[in-house]
Order: sequence, then structure tokens, then C-alpha cells
Amino acid sequence: MSIGRKCLLACGVVLIACGEPHQAEPNIAPGKAQVALGYLHEGEFSACETGSDAHVIWGAQGGTWVMPVLRTRGVASPTRVEASLTLTDGERLGEFEFTYELSMTSDEWLETELFRIPVQHAPPDQFESIADVYGQSAVVEVRISDDEERSADLSLTITLVEEANAR
Repeated sequence: MSIGRKCLLACGVVLIACGEPHQAEPNIAPGKAQVALGYLHEGEFSACETGSDAHVIWGAQGGTWVMPVLRTRGVASPTRVEASLTLTDGERLGEFEFTYELSMTSDEWLETELFRIPVQHAPPDQFESIADVYGQSAVVEVRISDDEERSADLSLTITLVEEANAR
């Protein structure tokens, strides 16, 4: 038998011996299903509470956003996120749905710093200045879920404040 055939046969045996790839364990933080929003200060997570300030930031690609850190437990990544931001007078400032790949933190939460909710007036005023929302209370609502139908909800009243570097 030629060297080429021996090599091909050996490679085939190795591939057959390997079988199906091992299914990866789901990326999930231990504990009951829950979601938290907060901010990082010197690398430490500080959870938002009722009345917490939420800085409105001018985005690098335009638009205005609140951009807290999103953390979860008990729900696997990738994680579907539905979020909305509504002034307490009822005006919806922003909403979205997105699926995030979250990363495990050293304190066993899944987290993303890429979470953002748009802040703009409702149509037909969506192109108007949002200066009038600074200092107002708004409700941020977040629902997270995964493919196994694990889910958690959060509703939190925050105060919108202008970021010092906002346009």
C-alpha cells in the first residue's frame, strides 16, 4: 500500500474515532432567574435602585441613549432582551429587542456592557431636542429570556440626567 493511501486511511480512522462534537454546556450563571441593571465604577458593579440617575449619552454613531450594564442569573446566554423606557407621564422614549451573548463575571453573573436603550421623543416629535426630559422620572422595563423559556423581568423608575459630554 502506498504512503498516500496509508496516510489517508489513518486520517479517516482518526476522524471516525472522534465521533460527534461534544455539546457545550449552556452559558448560564447559577441561581434563580433574575435581571439587574447598574453601572461600573472602578470595575465594581453598582446596581440601579428606584430613583437612581441614568445618564443620557450621545452615541458614537449618533442618537441619545441610556447605557447601563445588564446582568443576569438563571437565564442562559445567548439571552433575548426586550426593553423599553417610558416617562412617568406615559410618553415612550425608546424600546428595542435584541439577543446578546453575555460573559461570565468573577462574581458569577452573566453581563454585557453593550446594553443600550434609545432616548428620543415619540413620533411625530422624534427629531426634537430631548433637553426637556432631563431631571424627569422614567420607567425602564426589561424582560430577558432564553431558548429554554427561562425568563426574568425588571421594572425600575430612574431619573434621566444629561451626561456632561452629551451634545
